Amino acid sequence: MSRIEPRRSELATGILVAGAIIYAILCGPAIGCRGYPPLDPFWYGVTFLWPIPVCISGFFDSIKLGTRLTQLIVFSLVTSFIFAGTMVTMVPRNIRPEEMLFGVVLFGPVHVVLTFLVELTVQWLYSFGRRLDDFESGKFPRSYSLFACLTFITWISVIVGLPIGYRSIITTSVNSKAVKRAEQEWGHGACLFGNYAIEQIGDVTVEFAFDPTTGLQISHKMADLGFSDAYNQRIQQLVELNGLPRYSIKSIIPVPADLIQLLDSTEMVAVNSLPTDLNENIHLMRRGTFSRWGRTITIMSDSLSVVTRHGTFGVGEGVFPVYVKVTDEIVYVRNGSNWIGAFLPDGSMIASASR
Repeated sequence: MSRIEPRRSELATGILVAGAIIYAILCGPAIGCRGYPPLDPFWYGVTFLWPIPVCISGFFDSIKLGTRLTQLIVFSLVTSFIFAGTMVTMVPRNIRPEEMLFGVVLFGPVHVVLTFLVELTVQWLYSFGRRLDDFESGKFPRSYSLFACLTFITWISVIVGLPIGYRSIITTSVNSKAVKRAEQEWGHGACLFGNYAIEQIGDVTVEFAFDPTTGLQISHKMADLGFSDAYNQRIQQLVELNGLPRYSIKSIIPVPADLIQLLDSTEMVAVNSLPTDLNENIHLMRRGTFSRWGRTITIMSDSLSVVTRHGTFGVGEGVFPVYVKVTDEIVYVRNGSNWIGAFLPDGSMIASASR
């Protein structure tokens, strides 16, 4: 039986043109993203749909290198231009047309080769359906055939399923990495991702950098496609299974009332001069330069700064009388009666209270 060659070249070409336009629209979010916050993976999944118009248009026009060759090459180059704009190579990013044109040099040949591989493959598959439908050469049946319906359902399923499937793969990967990291860090220093716990008591705002419930340090939560939530969930499961880890500081976290009382305490020791070291990990200073822990820190403000191994904390406006209270477990630093911070001896801030 000779191969049947249906021909609706105008319709096939129209599908390629419409497909390129729709593809450009679907790629808009990926082209316009800055890289952070991360784009929902669904919108990266749609960037892989560019071969679909080739598959659909091929249903209406079997391959004819004398006529379809030009359309397929043009389509390949146009889609490579669009696809180049979706690539994130740096964050933040701002893709420009000239960069997308350069992307054609990189992706154009790949798109051309893949386009013809896709074309040859779908035409080979379509040939079986065409024989089953008993097409006459150059004609289509007047009513929809089972083969046409199955083809339509298949490509609709691919169009919808590919981005959703891609999103599912990325989400699963992110969750898996989060769980693995939580289990690795559980033994020596897990944290919880989120915002500092804040309590308002009268005119005093109390912020906790450690979770009062578990005694684990709070790390700033980023837009991370669900990584933080999956990490936190696994840590909570480990707490329920094993209890609080040995590095939890729940037993020594000061309660808000204690911090508020210290704001007006007369029992703290006054600091008579700045700069000064409270220990090897906590340094008090104002305007100046300080070198330690392999880095140099420059303070441009005349206000009090608490410089630690883990970060620098600028305190309010101006330097009021500074007071400290040093224990084996916690180092307290107070600036007048407006602010007090509680630190671990290693310089990690536990909590602060401010008026």
